[in-house]
Amino acid sequence: MKRAHAQLWRVSLRLRRPLRTAHGPVAARDGFVVEVADAFGRRGFGEALPLPSFGGESPAQCEAALRAALPALAAAAAGDCGLDALAVAPGPVAQPVAANALACACADLAARRAGVPLAHWLGARAPDVPAARAAPAGRVALAALLAADGPAEVAQRAREAVAAGFGTLKLKLSGDVGDDLARVQALRDAVGARVALRLDANACWDEAAAGPALRALAAFAPEWVEQPVAPDDDAALARLRGRHGVAIAADESLRDAACVQRLLRAGAADVLVLKLAMLGGPLAVLEAAHAARRVGVRVCITSFLGSTLGIAAAAHTAAALPGAQPPAAGLATAALLADDLAPPLAAGDGELRLPEAAGIGREAAAATLARAGGRLAVAEA
Repeated sequence: MKRAHAQLWRVSLRLRRPLRTAHGPVAARDGFVVEVADAFGRRGFGEALPLPSFGGESPAQCEAALRAALPALAAAAAGDCGLDALAVAPGPVAQPVAANALACACADLAARRAGVPLAHWLGARAPDVPAARAAPAGRVALAALLAADGPAEVAQRAREAVAAGFGTLKLKLSGDVGDDLARVQALRDAVGARVALRLDANACWDEAAAGPALRALAAFAPEWVEQPVAPDDDAALARLRGRHGVAIAADESLRDAACVQRLLRAGAADVLVLKLAMLGGPLAVLEAAHAARRVGVRVCITSFLGSTLGIAAAAHTAAALPGAQPPAAGLATAALLADDLAPPLAAGDGELRLPEAAGIGREAAAATLARAGGRLAVAEA
């Protein structure tokens, strides 16, 4: 019999082309993968790809937290119940991106041990869920992220996405209102009014500039505008909400569970955009989703250009959400990567189909992880 162990790998994943954002172009996703294995060779995976300009810790802080957690992770894999505990609260890990990687690895391995897909494992443990709840969905509706610059390219990418079956499109704004209006106009002209449109400002305005920008964008009937102002300005979000004809979504403002509760109390958003990496794992995201649902706020599960390992964990979380069909998830990003760590999940007609295999349904081969960056540390128990 093998020994339980935990490994930390460095990874670097190139994008096919840089993605334009209000914080500048993103050309690669660099970070870490946590792998935990039990004595029977079953493995669980969690990824940590820090991007401090969008929230979360620095790469150095993330690596330090993951290295420190490896012995406890290996010990949990060697026991009978430690994985469940770490999947809920990954020990004394204060860094959210690192905590998510640990929680995902533990939940993935725990679901594999139970012989069920991660969505089912999460559904049985989510807060405020009656035992008789329906089985999690096997498909997750997706929004297409348009990686395009000028108006003509935006229009072309939008037409391609709609032809592929997507009913929801997302476009990142630059902060230059004239430029952004031209791009959004081209998008609407290309696909018409039947397609839902999300606009992501990535906090590119202050409150004074956000008002006129939102009023101008309202003419294009977006489903919502995401994070129009700085993440620490909840009061501005609350004042903008409902004033300019567009719904307001909070993303970078949601840095931890306390931020979620504060935003809900302030009535600062119509929609919460929930990322596993910001809240510390799948069960933390489900808890935030339940809190939002209780006060009539919608939620959307998304990631930021993760590998298939991260996308799979987020998709299972989206499938375990309570209630009616949630807004399309922001998880249609695997095709933007030139490098990946596992085969992408099956997608078609604007949906992601969850694997029926136990856990997240995907694994990263040691050779793939070695090519992506190499092993940094290992702990055995």
